[in-house]
Amino acid sequence: MLNGYGSAAEEAEASAEIINESLVRIKETVDKLKGYGRARSNEYGNTDLLECAENAVKMSDYFVKQYTSSFRTDFTVKSAVIYGNPLRIEECIINLIQNSCLALGTKRDKIVCGIEDTGRTVRLYVSDEGRGMDEKTLAKAGEAFFTTRPDTGGTGLGLSITARIMKEHNGYMEIKSEVNKGTTVSLYFPKV
Repeated sequence: MLNGYGSAAEEAEASAEIINESLVRIKETVDKLKGYGRARSNEYGNTDLLECAENAVKMSDYFVKQYTSSFRTDFTVKSAVIYGNPLRIEECIINLIQNSCLALGTKRDKIVCGIEDTGRTVRLYVSDEGRGMDEKTLAKAGEAFFTTRPDTGGTGLGLSITARIMKEHNGYMEIKSEVNKGTTVSLYFPKV
């Protein structure tokens, strides 16, 4: 009888610890969202792409950790000022990071989010070591409602929305992919 009680007490203690950790994570997420919503405007203006990318990476952190232990950033610029809407840009980056996560086969597969100065433009990219796409799939990737994940609830809107947002910012999206090697989606923004 005593052994059964000890086991139940240990189980209850472990459950309480999991609940406390979850509550802390929820509070941190809510605090981030409150600050994110207050500090951001829906207006266009001079925007630091590096700051947008850092915010998007922070917002994606919990999601990313579920899919890979090999996520890194490669920001080769100290500042990348473009004319745009920070909320819309962050929406694009979060979408690209989530797409990369969902394409991975193992938690060892890598994702890199980077920014580089290409001369006349600033390139933001998200590159993964996921499943990749064949030419037929790649040709449809930017179409509204086209999804490679119909069984898991994919709507196929992410890349079409990203392409539209890039047009709003006088930029463009480029997708390179190879089956079983991964995908790189690049967003090119004109410099201010």
